[in-house]
Amino acid sequence: MWKLPVCPYCHTVYSYQEIVSMKGKEHQCYHCGRSFLIRRSLRAVPVIAVCMILILFNMIIFDASKDINIGVVAVMNLIAVAASLAASPLMIRFRKKQETKKAKNDQPKKDRKR
Repeated sequence: MWKLPVCPYCHTVYSYQEIVSMKGKEHQCYHCGRSFLIRRSLRAVPVIAVCMILILFNMIIFDASKDINIGVVAVMNLIAVAASLAASPLMIRFRKKQETKKAKNDQPKKDRKR
C-alpha cells in the first residue's frame, strides 16, 4: 500500500512531486496519453492512524511519569504528524476511466440545410 501509484494503462510510475502537484479528479498520462481517475479517499488513513497512536502514547506517558517536559512531547508529536502528512500522497491510487461506448444510432444528427 505504501508505493507510488502507476498509470492503470501503461504502468508508468509517477514521482512523488508529480503526485503532490496533481489537481482535479481526472488526469491524462504523460506517457500513453489516456485519461484516468485519481482516487484520494485513502489519503487520511496515515494521518488518522498516527494521531490515534499519539493520543494513546501521550496518555501512557503522562500517566506513568510526573516529570515530563511538555515541550519535548509536543515537538515529537509535531514531527510524527508531519511525517504522516508527507506519507499521505503515497496512498493515492489511479483507476481506469470507464468509457461508455455509443452506438452509431445514438449519436446526434447534424441539422441539414434545406
